[in-house]
Amino acid sequence: MNYNLLTMSSAWYDLVVIGGGPAGATLACLAKKYNPKRKILLLERARFPRHHVGESLLPEVVPILKEMGVHRKIERAGFPRKVGAVYAWGKDRRPWFADFGQLKIDRRIYRATRLPDDCDFAWQVDRSLYDKILLDHAAERGVEVREGWEALELREESGEIRGLVARDGDGRRSFIAAGFVADCSGQASFLSRYRELRRPIPQLKNVAAYAYFKGGKWKYRIAGRPNATRIFIGSTPNGWFWHIPISREVTSVGLVVPAAHLKKRKITDIRRYFEASLRRCPEIWPLLRAAERVRAPGGGGDFFIQRDWSYRNVNSAGPGWIAAGDSALFVDPILSSGVLVAQLSAQRAAYTLGTFWNSNDARLKSELLRAYGEFYREATSGFLALAAFWYGNDRNANEWWAQARLALRHLLAVRLDDRKAFLLVSAGLAANYEKLQRYRGLLLRPNYPYVHIVSQFLGMRAALESVPAMGLDDIPSLVGRREVRSSWRMDPDKGRMVAGRELRLLPVRARSLTGHALTPRLPLGSVQTAVLERLDGKTSVRELARAAADAGNLPFATAAIAARGFLRELALLGGLKVRAGAAARGR
Repeated sequence: MNYNLLTMSSAWYDLVVIGGGPAGATLACLAKKYNPKRKILLLERARFPRHHVGESLLPEVVPILKEMGVHRKIERAGFPRKVGAVYAWGKDRRPWFADFGQLKIDRRIYRATRLPDDCDFAWQVDRSLYDKILLDHAAERGVEVREGWEALELREESGEIRGLVARDGDGRRSFIAAGFVADCSGQASFLSRYRELRRPIPQLKNVAAYAYFKGGKWKYRIAGRPNATRIFIGSTPNGWFWHIPISREVTSVGLVVPAAHLKKRKITDIRRYFEASLRRCPEIWPLLRAAERVRAPGGGGDFFIQRDWSYRNVNSAGPGWIAAGDSALFVDPILSSGVLVAQLSAQRAAYTLGTFWNSNDARLKSELLRAYGEFYREATSGFLALAAFWYGNDRNANEWWAQARLALRHLLAVRLDDRKAFLLVSAGLAANYEKLQRYRGLLLRPNYPYVHIVSQFLGMRAALESVPAMGLDDIPSLVGRREVRSSWRMDPDKGRMVAGRELRLLPVRARSLTGHALTPRLPLGSVQTAVLERLDGKTSVRELARAAADAGNLPFATAAIAARGFLRELALLGGLKVRAGAAARGR
């Protein structure tokens, strides 16, 4: 059918966001903040408040809320603070703790690196209230919000999405033209299903049953205290329970089991199975024995079932569209990553669109959308690797911690203590690569007065000591497969993406589940690029330092420190071998 879609439109917007949950509200709010002249419309099928599961947040969501300008409103809502998580597994049942307070290093470091000084807590939230606060805030910041509007179908021209047909609460249909359509519709995945982009994750084919209880008891080792709560994760013979205090009175309790287990046991009455399993959980049941089951906050029943929620899209962006939050990927609730991933991806999507709108370079625009999809896969790779390992193995705590260390290895050239690595992943910090790179920047500045504190926290000192010292006459060379490629980082001052380059050390064979997302990588500036270009197995460290000095217009001593730091990182990541130079052999 040949027609110009724009002539049919009753309205035109730079961006139409489908869905008003955390992803949609965050994307619309930040896109408007950094691009105030752009027309942004958000369509939400429901009328808020409405019930939604996913009540336990991670600390990395706090700086995003601050950037949106909604942080104080969330604080004033009175949600219980979440200070960590406690786990009990297997027959032993000895609880072990992930305390977010360990993430607090030193406020002077936070000020120097522009890191937020409150990454040691999050909240357990009533999502009906949390989501409404975010949506109302987006409207206050200039986003046009229409509740009760349902997206029905997309419209395309020459393979590019140009708008959509939506229906209002009275059943009237309208075509809305758009420069971009953002799918933030959650697990409904409106656009992703339309484009047939969704792919299930077979290793995480599970079923969740959950309910809400009022009047339960408090126990410090399990739930914390009303003003400093923990999420409790307790294993069962075939799955695990969550226990989340979302207020002083109400607790969310859920059971997750593999779908294959229910099928094998021919379990069809999931409510009955949930209740029987709950009575057998030695940590949770004593707290709920005298509690009453209540209807869900925000409306709905008193018992819920969700199936087959773990999936990812083939692509997360393309001509005229972008997807954020659960509409693009959802891993598993074992690490409470859902809301963080939704808001982190929405933040990145807003920066991507801001850069897209301010460029006339078609090649750059295409690269931006590709990079966004890659970011999404990599930001969730740690969560995905840990979730898949947990379901596929014996759920031994020590082994799970070790998997976190392996998942972090692609982000920082450090050798972390396993439990600290798990803390970084479970708090969500590992999903924010750029924040970790600020830590890395300190570690490469040996004269920085507080570098020893960061080194101690990340185990960098021990890692550096494991690398033999390199003399100026030594000759380093690269080993293994590698790739130099473009990269992008967020500029929070402008709400834009900034182009750069990075080196990736590729494995012989990519992991089947995470692909190349968990591959070591190092950002490349002028100094690192100069060193890398001359790493031919014939050039000494001294000559590499001279090349770095010329490239960066630096004194030789400074360039030598920077060059050796880069070489040391390569060695820590297994991408470098060193041959003693002639002077060293003659000693």
